[in-house]
Amino acid sequence: MAPNSLHYCGPRKAEKTFKTYLKTGRGEAKVKHQLKTFEGLYPYLRLIGKRNKMSPFDQKVAEAYWIGNSLLQKVSRLDLRKMVLREFPLPRSVAKELAYSIPSQAKPHHSFHVFYIQSVTGRVNLGLLTVQNNCRIGWGKVLRAGKSVTLSAPHVSAGPRLKLSQPKKLRIGNQAGIKASKGDILAFHWGEAVSVLTKRQAKNLEKYTKIGLSCVRRPTSS
Repeated sequence: MAPNSLHYCGPRKAEKTFKTYLKTGRGEAKVKHQLKTFEGLYPYLRLIGKRNKMSPFDQKVAEAYWIGNSLLQKVSRLDLRKMVLREFPLPRSVAKELAYSIPSQAKPHHSFHVFYIQSVTGRVNLGLLTVQNNCRIGWGKVLRAGKSVTLSAPHVSAGPRLKLSQPKKLRIGNQAGIKASKGDILAFHWGEAVSVLTKRQAKNLEKYTKIGLSCVRRPTSS
């Protein structure tokens, strides 16, 4: 919800639809309709779902894209190439350059989009490294939780290659009211708490983030 509230991704009114659904369980059809309009998200959900014979709205499909799980293994580089060429609202020359340069290790995970594709909307006007650190799904160990949360969390740092740094203290918002305790591993996105992760989910998120980092296509600066 955070990038939508910042008007970086999806239609401007989608956040209200999502909040209503999360609080009441009502409006599922509206949520699905809104998700289909997210130009940088829905093509991935549809592709992962198709290759695993599942609905693009299945919870495991969403987990595959945002956190990472075994469903990603069913998607090939050729599948990704076709998606980039056919699904994203990019100039044809840009889409072709991206599609035919996709690294062999790439998977349809959010970190691939952040570090390789980078953007299809062009709405975010911040330094590239700042965008990448905010847009990727981050994670950290909870030090203190409440209306805001203090974490010990790795960051992406620049150098000869982008890499995950040693954990540092980070304070994030908790507008969604995520119930977390000291020692939990918490996922966050654009400075807002998203979900408490299991050990398996945290391991998967780190694994696929590192794969996404290995797909970086050009040097970056803060």
